[in-house]
Amino acid sequence: MIKTYKLIHIEDDFDYSEIFQMQMQRIASKRHDIKLEFDVASSVKGALQKIDKNSYDCIVCDHQIIGGNGIDILTKIKTRNISTPFIFLTGQGDEQVAREAFVHGANDYFTKDMELVGYDRIYNSIKSNIEHFKIQKQRKEFEDKLMESEKNFGEWADLLPISIYEVDNTGTLLFANKIAYNTFGYTLDDFDDFDNFINISNVFMPEDIDKIKENIGNIMKNRTISVNDYTVLKKDGTPFPIRVYASPIIRNHEVVGLRGAIIDNTKDIEMQEKLREEVATTQRYIDIADIMVISIDLEGYIIQINKKGCEILGYEKEELLGINYYDSFIPISIRDKVKNIINIINLDENNIYQYNENIIVDRNGEEKIIAWHNAPLKDKTGKIIGTLCSGEDITTKKKLEEELNESQERLKKLIVATKEINILDKSKALENISDKIKGIVPYDRLAIYEVDHEKDMLIPILAKGEYSEEVLNHSFLLTEGITGRVARTGAVEIINDPTSDADAKIIPKTPLEKIEYILAVPLIGHEKKILGVIDLYRDYNKFDSTDKEVVETFAAYTATVLENAKLYSNITEAKKHNDMFISILAHDLKNPLAISMAYAEMLNSVPDAWPINKKIYNANTSMVDIIENVLLYVKLEAGEIKDKYVKTDLNEVLFDSILEFKERPKYKNIHNSLTTEEYLINAIPILRNAFTNLIDNALKYGDNCEISIEVKKSSYVVRIKDKGEGIPDNLKPKLFKKFERIWGENGIKGTGLGLSIVKYIVNLHNGKVWVEDDHPHGCVFLVELPKA
Repeated sequence: MIKTYKLIHIEDDFDYSEIFQMQMQRIASKRHDIKLEFDVASSVKGALQKIDKNSYDCIVCDHQIIGGNGIDILTKIKTRNISTPFIFLTGQGDEQVAREAFVHGANDYFTKDMELVGYDRIYNSIKSNIEHFKIQKQRKEFEDKLMESEKNFGEWADLLPISIYEVDNTGTLLFANKIAYNTFGYTLDDFDDFDNFINISNVFMPEDIDKIKENIGNIMKNRTISVNDYTVLKKDGTPFPIRVYASPIIRNHEVVGLRGAIIDNTKDIEMQEKLREEVATTQRYIDIADIMVISIDLEGYIIQINKKGCEILGYEKEELLGINYYDSFIPISIRDKVKNIINIINLDENNIYQYNENIIVDRNGEEKIIAWHNAPLKDKTGKIIGTLCSGEDITTKKKLEEELNESQERLKKLIVATKEINILDKSKALENISDKIKGIVPYDRLAIYEVDHEKDMLIPILAKGEYSEEVLNHSFLLTEGITGRVARTGAVEIINDPTSDADAKIIPKTPLEKIEYILAVPLIGHEKKILGVIDLYRDYNKFDSTDKEVVETFAAYTATVLENAKLYSNITEAKKHNDMFISILAHDLKNPLAISMAYAEMLNSVPDAWPINKKIYNANTSMVDIIENVLLYVKLEAGEIKDKYVKTDLNEVLFDSILEFKERPKYKNIHNSLTTEEYLINAIPILRNAFTNLIDNALKYGDNCEISIEVKKSSYVVRIKDKGEGIPDNLKPKLFKKFERIWGENGIKGTGLGLSIVKYIVNLHNGKVWVEDDHPHGCVFLVELPKA
């Protein structure tokens, strides 16, 4: 059964008292040997009141406390004959205080130490002193009885579960109980044989003999109790650790020897070694981590730190333990903010600051950016006693991110700049390109040359900066200068030391013959043909690879401008001829069709001619529709529809589209559910053509047409149904493409432009057009237009 010992801790620092109790409970829990209960007092008066009212197994006392000091308490309890172990635990670490404490009867003295090994020593002292005093108490009880009869001492000693001994003032053994025999590996017979000459020199290690004699002399001289650890030898020569408790034997007021107890200390030593190994192993794991690991208490003082943390801060571990982390390493400008983050972490584990980044300053004053992961540090009871932080040095990463951001900003400028370049207008495009380059890659002078491959010449087409007129008036051969070399090789050149290059010249025999820094980039066309060169000149600042990449992008646009300028000229001329041809063709086709339709109308009065006349009339009508669609499509593609958008009633547009079919036989097959209510949209007159085409399709392919309007929140949807065969799903994607005719077997002729025209017109009105199935037969074309 584990023994429970009650202690009083006299300490006016409540936080340290809690940490101390937590450490003692932790060690006791690990060793499973004793159980500790604590009482607390913070003043001399309060401590004495509690000591008078309660029985404690040990008193642990700070030196400086409220109302006096620990010496005062020690003196007063000694005068009251209270024989409780008294241990000083103080932060002063003063040798004079320690000597005074021992003089007044203190059993042990320690300075406050946050290291785990320090707490182990305190724990061992508390345990050993309690056990010693309990033994002393038992011994006193036995001794009182032995005073009546010395003969009974051996019998009583044999009842104790620990080794009991007596030696004279020379260290010769006078008495030992049975447990002592067993502890040292002796029998009773062995003891009888050697009773008169077993001395400490027979069982203790030779190197400890002088120390033991000195301790015996001190005990006898000062008449004090002593506790010491030694290594001794069993009968077979096996060494093992013991803890020796010794007190003087006084007879007739004289010290005649020592009496005490011996405890096998093997388990305690093993536990201490195991603990040291665990601490060392944990520290090794932390030290091999490539991140900074640091734990700080609630005030910010460093409790522990690993090897990486020492490297980042630039200190040895011994220099860091116990110093204030905030005051030593956090810039004052952000110190309060960092403290606040740590406080929030300690109050709420699930807060947003489990990860944060902040600057620290190392030993050399260099700022480093650390990415932290933080968690509260708790004791066994769950109380937060500090913060555990792991940090990664991301200084280099952040610098790279900044460089990347700068590069992205440059790229954004480049994208914006290139989007604004009109590559169809040569002169404006070149001016624009030169301005955009200067906004990203500053220059003192710029020149753009075009290659005349027939003459092997470089012809200047743009110049910016000083001496622009001289540049524009000077053409030169491909064999001359750096510009000629770039035009021949197609390789970019950066010249930051013009004196080392004989070709580093622009215009010979002018102030521009020698330029300090040059960047020359070829203009390469889509067939890898070199079309020209862009030259940039600076008087003082060198060019770098970033400048090269930017100008190469603009060079690609410049090459496109030069190629498109020629292509655009050819296309414009071809378009003029094409438009003229289409107009003439339409005019020449319309004239004979008009004559044909006039004769067809005249034949209407001839009864026998009606069937043939009907076919002629329908064919002519189809031809007129085809011609009108071709002309309309050409205008739409050329962007020649310039009408202004006005508020228009969608119902009126649909009624007008229906009336287009009034003279046709299938007019009676058009049905609608249109109302007189106004449905206003922004439209141009050409919108009617879209609905005319859709109605015509419905009558051609379904012989029937139903028109309706659906009103939505912000738009109107016109639905035009037919009762035809429907449209297979695989053909629907082709419907609105020009020259695509998906009905090839029904004998209906057309150009495949009708639905393309519909899509063009609907797009002009910011609308949408699509087709859906109308089960069981036919389909529905839907046109959605925004409300005005």
